[in-house]
Amino acid sequence: MKKAIWITAVLLLVSLICTVCFGAALGSQAIVGFFREDGVLDSWAERVEDWGDSAVRVRDWDEIEDVLDEDNRAYLFDSQETELPVGDTLSVDADCGDIRILRGTGDTVKATLEQYSKRNNPTAKYALRVENESTLRLTAEPDVNGVGARLTVYLPQQLSDLRVTVDAGDVHLENVTADTLSVQLDAGDLDLENITVGSLSAKLRAGDLDLTRITAKNITLDVDTGDVDIKHGVTASEAFTLECACGDVDFVLPEATPFTIEYTVKTGEAKIDSSVRQEYIRSENRSGAQCTGVLARASTDGTAQSVIRLQVDLGELDMTLYDD
Repeated sequence: MKKAIWITAVLLLVSLICTVCFGAALGSQAIVGFFREDGVLDSWAERVEDWGDSAVRVRDWDEIEDVLDEDNRAYLFDSQETELPVGDTLSVDADCGDIRILRGTGDTVKATLEQYSKRNNPTAKYALRVENESTLRLTAEPDVNGVGARLTVYLPQQLSDLRVTVDAGDVHLENVTADTLSVQLDAGDLDLENITVGSLSAKLRAGDLDLTRITAKNITLDVDTGDVDIKHGVTASEAFTLECACGDVDFVLPEATPFTIEYTVKTGEAKIDSSVRQEYIRSENRSGAQCTGVLARASTDGTAQSVIRLQVDLGELDMTLYDD
């Protein structure tokens, strides 16, 4: 996963070239819509203009990510364990690292910080501390010198509020239960699996987002640059909102529950797989480079429908009934 800021700039340039060519094929309306003052380009630029603050952490993560591979335990040179009392809330803040939050056992929150390096005689570059008995803070020195960190947090019970904030790294949450879960990641990949929450919100600036088997009342996802994969078993009983400024979105429709999907692709393509029944398709529209439409599965027993809103500013939206 190379998510350095300069690569993001290259991505934007390539996207611009492809989009201009695509717009030329569609006509002048598409080109004007893309470059106008409130068009896709203007909106995308506003969302990424402050990424420079994370550039150092992104660079660090690019250099050390490969030493954290699960098969590279030989590079482990330092391990630290921390416990804190179980409360209703927990915040996990990290400068840089591989962050894993999993379901645990016992009656305390347990955290393990492991440091890895391929260099000879490395020294620890990360520190883990507890703040206010409800916050785990992972800090990194300005120069990590080829040292990577993996922080694993084990939660013994359901929380009222779980917040995760990471500057650069990969974040994985699995078998977690909470009333409210919020995740913010500046650069890296975010993977959520087997999560049960009342409300889920995830903000990803640059990287890929994967969701599998999520049960929630409300889901809000916001991705600036990266691909989004909404897999089997992701349901929001009340509302589901996804906004992706630049990237491709693969969306697996809820398998059995009634839903109404309203989708918009401002510049790109919206594709509906042949597995999706024709009676689900209520409308499909294209105007220049923009695609909009509605899909719905009606309730047979009066069950309330989940409202799903999908928006892609620049990219492709694929909707299907089955995982690849």
